[in-house]
Amino acid sequence: EGFGIDRFQRIRGLGSSAWVNAYDEAIGWYRSRLPAVGHEPPYWNFESDRQDFMDTETVTEIEMWGPATADPGDDGVIDFEDRIIAQYHDVTVELPDAATMATFDTLEIEVLFECPDRNAIEFDNCGAWDYLAYTKLWDPESETWLEMARYITTYHRESWWVIDATHALAWLQEGGERTFRIEWAPSWNVQPTAITSTLRLSNRGKGYRPTQAIPLHQGGVFNADYNTREPVTVEVPNEAVHLELRAIITGHGADSRGCAEFCSHGHDFTIGTFNWRHVYSEAGTAQGCANRTGEGVPPNQYGTWWFGRGGWCPGEEVTPWVHDLDAHVSPGDSVESSYYGLYRGSSPASVGGDGNILMNSWLVVYE
Repeated sequence: EGFGIDRFQRIRGLGSSAWVNAYDEAIGWYRSRLPAVGHEPPYWNFESDRQDFMDTETVTEIEMWGPATADPGDDGVIDFEDRIIAQYHDVTVELPDAATMATFDTLEIEVLFECPDRNAIEFDNCGAWDYLAYTKLWDPESETWLEMARYITTYHRESWWVIDATHALAWLQEGGERTFRIEWAPSWNVQPTAITSTLRLSNRGKGYRPTQAIPLHQGGVFNADYNTREPVTVEVPNEAVHLELRAIITGHGADSRGCAEFCSHGHDFTIGTFNWRHVYSEAGTAQGCANRTGEGVPPNQYGTWWFGRGGWCPGEEVTPWVHDLDAHVSPGDSVESSYYGLYRGSSPASVGGDGNILMNSWLVVYE
């Protein structure tokens, strides 16, 4: 692992220089190649440009867990070690009152994952696996956790995400005390990590704010039964001034087709007169994720980070799909929403294995 100086003038490790085109059967892994190192600067530029934009905003920040809010040790002081959590953590946070929450039209969640040993390199220090990670909100009425944001952990590297979770403002509009869960590892293979997680509430002058996030469709096992589902009918409030489709979609598992992590799967939504289809064509490609370091994929991870996946990359936030429905759905309408999953343009078959689509989607109502 070499070192470099990033745009913030910090000394940073360069990670693994193993490269996708240099597999060596003799060692059962990929040899180091110079092109790997070239993927670090685009990522550093991405981080710097994002911070520059964040610095221009007027934001109300509420730390859920971190240097100011983690549980202190026996000495009563919050040290770095006090921020280390192995699998998940539930936190109860006091939000502003309803009148103040009504002034916000945008919600982002900033998450920083740091290796637990500050004196060691990232390898065998940060978590080893690309696990699903979430920020969730506890809904006492339904007694369920609601998905606010999804992201993927890295192979042995530190991560920093800023994820749009604006739909969740509809669940938070009353303000007050709310309980959140920060989760990133299965119980059978925990990954101790120092966490900082912050809500970023702002007003970007949109002229409206979310008041309802109406559930539409979810994923499931990607087989012949996947599309056995009924349309969803939604009654659009008369008070709506803006409507959008929002979906968080990722594919996981590996059946005989490589689905749904490494196969090209598609997703087709129809809401009123609106139709949207997206195909994850980069899934299974050799450098689908390596080509996106300038978009926020941490490079040079200690694993097969280069390969394209079905809706995600190791170490990257999962950006929600957001589509404006204003030209297709009107306030007061009773509108039908239908959804289909596709494999190579057709409904998936049952071929054996455990491939699955993890999806939540909503019709978000703004007033």
